[in-house]
Amino acid sequence: MSRRSPFAAVMLGSALVALMALPAHAAFPVQTTPDSGGEGSVAQFDHNAYSLPLGNMSMTKRLDFSVGNSFFRNPWVEAPASTDARDGLGPLINTNSCQGCHIKDGRGHPPSGEERAVSLFLRLSLPAEGADAEVLKRQGINPLPHYGGQLQTAAITGFDTEADMQVSYTEKTITLDDGDVVSLRVPEYRIINPAYGQLPDELLTSATCRPAHDRPGASRSHPGRTHHGASRPRGPRW
Repeated sequence: MSRRSPFAAVMLGSALVALMALPAHAAFPVQTTPDSGGEGSVAQFDHNAYSLPLGNMSMTKRLDFSVGNSFFRNPWVEAPASTDARDGLGPLINTNSCQGCHIKDGRGHPPSGEERAVSLFLRLSLPAEGADAEVLKRQGINPLPHYGGQLQTAAITGFDTEADMQVSYTEKTITLDDGDVVSLRVPEYRIINPAYGQLPDELLTSATCRPAHDRPGASRSHPGRTHHGASRPRGPRW
């Protein structure tokens, strides 16, 4: 059985007193509200809950937020165009706006019925064995030649889409620990009509829905006019 020395207890008590006496740093104030967003929390419970600026944001910053939010919501267009602020879309894309995937700044969803998959992406890769070490370090995957790491199911005028993606479901019944029986849908993803080369048998795929985008105004701070999420590089990145 160990016994704590009086000296150690005194030192620990002194350290706690010293920490409690330290003033809160201006950039990291102590939270005084139980709301998860602190003083920035906003009481919004409808479909716009993710689309609002922080509650304690200044009017100057709200203007910046509005500009960034407009870039997030409004569609981008092909170049050349009458506007040079939102042009440069394509050539291969998944959709023409950020909000097309991050719906109302929230998360995406899998397609229903015959609906086209937009906010659900299909990641592509090959087994890592024999891949270039620098590519693996930089991208985290071994990308598929001619297709890269993400399937692009849309394109601008004059270009073929990489392929079409079909999603189908099989019902699976399982019994939970409490005895309840529930039916789940097991998805199956198929790539059809590949336009840029035959797909290899060792192709690896992973489906992902776009996550919530908790600060759409921050898109204004992206370098250049990169349209993240809607496409990947094949020429300009839009």
